Amino acid sequence: MKKISIAVLLSTAVISSAAFADASGFFAAVDAQNWSASGGGGNITNPSTGYRIGGGYNFTQNWGVEVDYAKSGDATQPGGGTLNASSTQLVGVGTYPINNMFSVYGKLGVASNKVGGSNASGCTICSTTSTAYGAGGVYNINKQFGVRLEYLHLGNMTGSGAGGPATAVSANTTSLGLVYNF
Repeated sequence: MKKISIAVLLSTAVISSAAFADASGFFAAVDAQNWSASGGGGNITNPSTGYRIGGGYNFTQNWGVEVDYAKSGDATQPGGGTLNASSTQLVGVGTYPINNMFSVYGKLGVASNKVGGSNASGCTICSTTSTAYGAGGVYNINKQFGVRLEYLHLGNMTGSGAGGPATAVSANTTSLGLVYNF
């Protein structure tokens, strides 16, 4: 009886492993993000937590595409004032499964970034499109749910002051979130 039970357990493990390996299909994700930016006279400080929502399609277990919308919390600019940002990203995703439960991935694509706020001189920062790239990892809790940790560079956001020259601000996010596979 013990041998039959062990054989059934091993068969179940093999079948569930095959199910996790078939990672093609649609997915949705929601992340909490910490934004950071530098340039334009100094680092952006005291950022509050932002969020990202998105989804995509995995063509195979190794290749997919993802579209996201992200919004930062308010941050303090060098020289005073507040700053907030949003970004829409379209990225290709290359995934390497380490095992049935954990995989690592890289992203490469474009980000349409918008930054707003003002400081003591009335500086406003506008929008730009930049190359986005990053890397992360996913821990699959089961076939539908996973937890992911990610770093994403959103590129340079060009800003200008009231009649002043353009300023480049480099933006990055670190995020932790959930993924749901349909």
